[in-house]
Amino acid sequence: MARISKRTIQWTTQDGESRTSEKYEASFHDRVGKCHRRLFSLKKDAQRWLDEQTAGLVSGQWADPRAGRESVRAYGERWLRRQVLVVNTASTYGIVLSNHILPTLGTMRMDAVNRADIQSLVKEWEASSAPSTVAARYSILAIMLRAAVKDRVIPATPAWTSPCPRRGRKRPWCRSPPTRWSHSATSCRSAIAPSPPSPRARACVGERSSD
Repeated sequence: MARISKRTIQWTTQDGESRTSEKYEASFHDRVGKCHRRLFSLKKDAQRWLDEQTAGLVSGQWADPRAGRESVRAYGERWLRRQVLVVNTASTYGIVLSNHILPTLGTMRMDAVNRADIQSLVKEWEASSAPSTVAARYSILAIMLRAAVKDRVIPATPAWTSPCPRRGRKRPWCRSPPTRWSHSATSCRSAIAPSPPSPRARACVGERSSD
């Protein structure tokens, strides 16, 4: 249930004067029944905020506004503790998180991380690491951000549309440069196919056939 109600707010200034103000309180209940409220000076602002929140509930992309205030470090450490991983994978996750993600993003709020922040971080990695290493770090970061969406900490992950270098792949032996391939193919044909008979050999064959 969503609604907007008018409220009278009273407070006392530092000089001891009593003041009053009219505010509009927008409130709604999320899917688990928890009530969320926010005060606005203008009714239209309260209605706009309420429309955004209820639209997120309908589409399934709503996240608790207070949950997004959690720092990347706090959420990342909490997320890592609940992962069920083999020892080596858990160690890799911990190293990437503590050495390559948190030093840059750790102090930021979860709801403040955007696409530009992810791109800048990837650029830093590319300057000192191989593409496969950068891709592995990016994969762990993307997994963590997707988990934050499922936990309703953030409404959407900023990592989906961020560029990530592809893992390098070795070229198969059959895709060697055309010049080498054609040369090797010619050599193979010359080694297999019989050479044409010489004129003297053809003459000898003709004499035998006439006999």
